[in-house]
Amino acid sequence: MRNLIYLFFMIFFSMKVYATKMPLIQVIVSQFAPYEYVDDKGKETGFSLEVFQAIAEEVGAEIEVAFYPWSRGMKILAKNPNAVIFTATRNETREDNFKWVGPIASRSVNIYKLKESRFTLEISSLNNEEALSDILSKQYVIGAAIGDASEISLKAQGYDVFSVPHTEQYIQMLFKNRLGLISGLELTLAYRLNKLGYKFSDVEKVAVFNDKYSYYFMFNKRISSDVVYQFQKALGKIKYNGVYAKLKEKYLN
Repeated sequence: MRNLIYLFFMIFFSMKVYATKMPLIQVIVSQFAPYEYVDDKGKETGFSLEVFQAIAEEVGAEIEVAFYPWSRGMKILAKNPNAVIFTATRNETREDNFKWVGPIASRSVNIYKLKESRFTLEISSLNNEEALSDILSKQYVIGAAIGDASEISLKAQGYDVFSVPHTEQYIQMLFKNRLGLISGLELTLAYRLNKLGYKFSDVEKVAVFNDKYSYYFMFNKRISSDVVYQFQKALGKIKYNGVYAKLKEKYLN
C-alpha cells in the first residue's frame, strides 16, 4: 500500500499541467532582502523570487520582473489581471481582495540566543508556551528594532525590550554578549547575520513569539483560477522534490 501511495505522489508531482495556456505574468517586487532584491552586482535575486521562477518554469509561464516601491506596485497590480506582487503577508484585510499561492515562507517572529552565550538563561525547552513564560517572568531582555512590529508587540505583552534604531545594532550586541536575546524572522535574520560576517548556525531559536501569518504570492483577483491552481500545484511539487528546501538552505547559509 505504501508503495502505491509513493507511486501516486511521484506521478502526481512529476507531471506539468497545462490545462490553460499560461499568460505572460507580470511580477512586481520591491527591495525586500532576502526575499527579493538587487544585489551588489546588480543581479535580481532573493528567496521568493527564485521560488517563483522555479514554479513559473514548472508551469511553462513566461514572466517579466520589475522592481517598484510597494505602494506603486500595488497600483500596477490592480490594473493588470495577470500580475502578481510579493512577498506579501496574507491577512484578514487582504484575504478576499486577491488570489493566493503559498505559503512561501513563515512570517514567524522568533526569539534567539547566541549558542555560545555568556548569559545564564533558564528557558524551558519542553514547549513554546513555557519558554515564553520563562522569558516574560524572568524579564530577560530582548533586542529589537525601534518601530518594528515585533518590538511593538513584545512591549505590549510586557516583555523587557531593549530597542535600538537598526537591526544590525542589536545583532552586534548579541555577539558581544551585551544582550542575551534578540527577536527576528528566520530568513531575514540569516541574511543580516551573513552581511555582518556571522552565521545563522551561531544562533539558536529558544521560542516562537508570533506565528500567526505567513508570506505568499499575491495575485490580482481577476487572474484565472486555473492559472493560480497550477502555480499552487507547482509550489507543492518543488516542496516535495527538494528544490524548495535547497533554495531555503541557500538563503539560511
